[in-house]
Amino acid sequence: MVRSLLTGALGAACIVSVASAQNGFYIDFVDDLAVADVPTNTFGAAAGVAGTWNGVDPLANVGGVIMTGPLMDSGGNMSTVELTVDGLGAAPFGLFFDEPNTTGDDASLLDDVIYYGGAATWTFTNLPAGNYDVYTYAMAPDSPTFETSVEVTGSPDPQQIVGGDFSAGYVVEDTHALHFVTVGAAGTIEIITDAFTSFDSIAGIQIVPSGGVGNIGSSYCTATANSTGAAASITATGSAIAADNNVTLNAAGMPPMQFGIFLTSTDQAATPVASGTLCLGGNVIRFQGAGQILQADANGEFSLMIDITSIPAGVPTAVMAGDVWNYTAWFRDIDPMMGNTANFTNGVSVTFL
Repeated sequence: MVRSLLTGALGAACIVSVASAQNGFYIDFVDDLAVADVPTNTFGAAAGVAGTWNGVDPLANVGGVIMTGPLMDSGGNMSTVELTVDGLGAAPFGLFFDEPNTTGDDASLLDDVIYYGGAATWTFTNLPAGNYDVYTYAMAPDSPTFETSVEVTGSPDPQQIVGGDFSAGYVVEDTHALHFVTVGAAGTIEIITDAFTSFDSIAGIQIVPSGGVGNIGSSYCTATANSTGAAASITATGSAIAADNNVTLNAAGMPPMQFGIFLTSTDQAATPVASGTLCLGGNVIRFQGAGQILQADANGEFSLMIDITSIPAGVPTAVMAGDVWNYTAWFRDIDPMMGNTANFTNGVSVTFL
């Protein structure tokens, strides 16, 4: 089997952007962005945490450097995180090959790769400090006998040799390597790869807050400023896998010590209500059972872990894979002109896997 040697001159690939929090960072290395697909933002790959994917093309370079625009985090937000890919003096090759067991987003991720024929480093900088799981997709789509060695500097997990096919889905050391790593103040993760047998192959990288727990979903709808002078916001953290039943809603930027609740709906809207904007439409469901009526702390924040197996929709409803649910928070506020009133955060939408 002969690889198509589509040569680029990538000495370094840099992706730069402007703000990031607890989200992960997902990269899909493609043979040619003009013809290859990047996975959709509902795709979680082996990590099972859906998010926005960034496409990197080894051929679209100027002077050996690829600028792909701002690196988006998995929540679709701009970040300060950068990626530098260094072939240690070697030029990269791009390959597309139709692995017979892949379809859809799996094919978009795994069927096209970057390879060097030797050692390379893949360095993320400006990451928020914390613990991360690093998924390095290193299966060769053109042959299960082509193997890639993968190690992560500072990880307690050893070097892993990846090579196989997709007949059993995502399997560590068949389709990808998996390393745990702690990121300190320097904000750096370095991945080192090499050709172990015949060819190396890097299809993509997922960096996920350890245990697959990070921000999930994407924000939508604009909240109205409250009595603090700014708008309140909502995030969802945990896992987008419905079977995990691990979703926590977090509201911030509210007036301190005010009471509030979380709301959900399968419909989105942007309707003026009281002093704010309600970002939900259709049948709006309230989380107002025992322990669910919340009080903001001195920082104007509260959180609630919800049970997605029993959404209180008249008849308790279980969230299923493929469902899209939208969330916001309602809270009491004081308007200088209206007196006692209420306001809302923006909305966050979660597509469950």
